[in-house]
Amino acid sequence: MDCINEIWLQNTIIYTSRYVQRLFTMLTYDHLLKTSRKDASSGLWLGLIVPVLLLKTDNKALAYEFFLSLITVLFLTKNSHFKHAVIPICIWLNCQHFHHVSTVIRPLFTVMFVVFFSYKLLSLFPFSFTFGETVLLAQLSAVFLLTECNFVVPFLILFLIERYSIRFSVKIAFFVLITLTILTGCFWIYACRVKIATSFIINQIECFIVSSNFILLIFWLCLFMLCVYITIVYRCSDHNIHRIMNSSTVKPEFCDSSIVLSDELNLSDQSEYYELFSENELIRNSRTTCDLLYDDKEKTFQLRKLFHFAAGIVYSSGLLYSPYLLSLMSVALLIVFWWFEWIRRRGPSTLSSYLSTLVNPFRDKRDSGDILFTPIALLLGLSIPVWWPQNINTNGSIISIGNLCYELDVKPSSWSGVLSIAIGDSFAALIGRTYGKRRWPGSHRTYLGSFASFFSQIIGFRYRDLSRSPSMCHW
Repeated sequence: MDCINEIWLQNTIIYTSRYVQRLFTMLTYDHLLKTSRKDASSGLWLGLIVPVLLLKTDNKALAYEFFLSLITVLFLTKNSHFKHAVIPICIWLNCQHFHHVSTVIRPLFTVMFVVFFSYKLLSLFPFSFTFGETVLLAQLSAVFLLTECNFVVPFLILFLIERYSIRFSVKIAFFVLITLTILTGCFWIYACRVKIATSFIINQIECFIVSSNFILLIFWLCLFMLCVYITIVYRCSDHNIHRIMNSSTVKPEFCDSSIVLSDELNLSDQSEYYELFSENELIRNSRTTCDLLYDDKEKTFQLRKLFHFAAGIVYSSGLLYSPYLLSLMSVALLIVFWWFEWIRRRGPSTLSSYLSTLVNPFRDKRDSGDILFTPIALLLGLSIPVWWPQNINTNGSIISIGNLCYELDVKPSSWSGVLSIAIGDSFAALIGRTYGKRRWPGSHRTYLGSFASFFSQIIGFRYRDLSRSPSMCHW
């Protein structure tokens, strides 16, 4: 019997060591860069955002856990830029960390979750994210998993669908919807102790079913329909542009070459005349094609910035007049985005191709991978400051959402997404692209665009202070 136990223990150690060695091979920096987006650097500095925000809200224990997870990622990936600083920083963080936490279970879970989920995002969506973006998404997911019980069930369902590449169908979608509703309700009753029949339903009906919310929803719907109309008009003009370009014999790459016309024509015979005539016709066609390509690029850029500005109007009005409705609708919109991406990537071929052509105007160089990341990044950038928990519950006590509407407090930090993305980024792009001449060293951004972004955010923040009415002070 002892011999059998010894053999079993040896085999366990061998297989475990092989698995760990294979894991370290998968998590090497070069291997991860093979599946990350190619148009940008690794962006590992993004892993500092969540720990800094947690320190700001005085959640030192959780902040140190995420610092440890980032250092662990740097150590496992063997990034040459950080390898000399990893070990002393890791030792210092460990010494500091255990002053603020009494158990080692949650820190271990947090570090392992961030490391494995970052790798899983890169493997599930190749060429869609940079390595720093996956670390940021993993840290945000861990924050909401640790602080909000309602996030657990949708997260698990969505992860399983992506993990096993489940294709979209009406039956599966209906099953997912029913399962999500039942499990979420059961989880509320068990983990959150919500009295659904009395406290939750009554409070939410009283909170959401008010005339001001209906007016706000009508305003958002009108703004959405206007954006849809502009998109349809753009698609019609875009179709005409591509039809003209397809009929032309000039390729878009020809626009990068310089074309020089001679003012004096020295023709020796008739054949040279016809040859030069054909060349001039080609040049005229090429100029038409280049103009169309430039106009198409400008219209695409303007359309994206229009949606940025419209999203800023939606979030500004929501934060001013109904922040709890804005929070709820932004969560619903994130779910709609995921359903849209699920249908576009794994739905019927006809519907999938139509949805892909529909979102082509909103693509940029960050959308070279499998998933359309730009609109999701825009939504998360605007919503996370609104969703971010001000006082994170980390001691395992009961989380109650019975008074969800009245607990949402609009802090100045809730406006950071609107100011930086909707206002600052839009003004920087429009003014810098139109009037900016001098650029920052090693960047495509201009001095004028950066100054426009800075001053527009200051003006927007001051306007927010003037727009707040005394009746909203209780928020």
